[in-house]
Amino acid sequence: MGEADITPRDLNIFRILSSGPAQLGFIQQQLELFKRDERSHRPEEDPDHTDIEPEEAQPSKRDEKSRQVYLARRVLIARLSQLGKSGLIASKRYRAMTGRGVFTLYSLTPTSHDILVQDGYAREHIRMNLPHKYGVTHELAVTGVVRSIKREAGAIHYGFSIKDENTLRSESKNRRGRFPDLLVTINVPRSHEGAVRKVLALEVDNSTEDPAYVVAKARGLAQKKKLPSLILCNDSRRIEELRRKFAELGKETLRLMVFFSLLNDFTSKGFAATRWLTIDGRAAEVIKSK
Repeated sequence: MGEADITPRDLNIFRILSSGPAQLGFIQQQLELFKRDERSHRPEEDPDHTDIEPEEAQPSKRDEKSRQVYLARRVLIARLSQLGKSGLIASKRYRAMTGRGVFTLYSLTPTSHDILVQDGYAREHIRMNLPHKYGVTHELAVTGVVRSIKREAGAIHYGFSIKDENTLRSESKNRRGRFPDLLVTINVPRSHEGAVRKVLALEVDNSTEDPAYVVAKARGLAQKKKLPSLILCNDSRRIEELRRKFAELGKETLRLMVFFSLLNDFTSKGFAATRWLTIDGRAAEVIKSK
């Protein structure tokens, strides 16, 4: 398969995977959103046409929709298989956390990465990797964070670049060092001044690391690299646990360098609208939307 064989739909699949690995259902859902967006920009062929149908027709309509979704999934599976055989998509099967059933994650490859860049997609917005079997939950959470950043950047119109831990490690001379899950550079435009540039280290905390390790990592990023750390947790109890540990181990040097929030809050709201807390529990802003 050459580049001439890449379809617009394939490019959309690559864009969907540009934030990180995804499951089949998510890819199909996002492709449908692309399709709806394309429809919304087409001129209406019949201005008097409506989609309203008699009630008795609705059950069969639902059955038809289910059939179409099933057929679309089969077509997508076949296409992903073709892209995989051509070296354009990587995939890996994982066992579910419950131990029952398996699922597949799909990711970009260097070839599809380059095709996206040639098509005009920003290189600094692309990730590509499949996680270790023990890191699936964490990797999918990081991917969700990247998607949120992209969505917010489009709404607020700020520029950004991202580097994940794998990229940072590959670029470093000390590959055994401690790296954030994401290094995000943001350029927020201001109406009466130049753009405000911020470089932030994002950490997705699954409550699996020892709190002392989390503190040591944030301190290292702050002292050695002058990077503020934004720590995203799954629940408020974990935030309080980490705040106490930071307080025990010297908050005076980190109070304005470490911020906490809930992961779900960030993935739905982004940097500007998320409620951030400092180590001593004060409300804080990371970036301003205006």
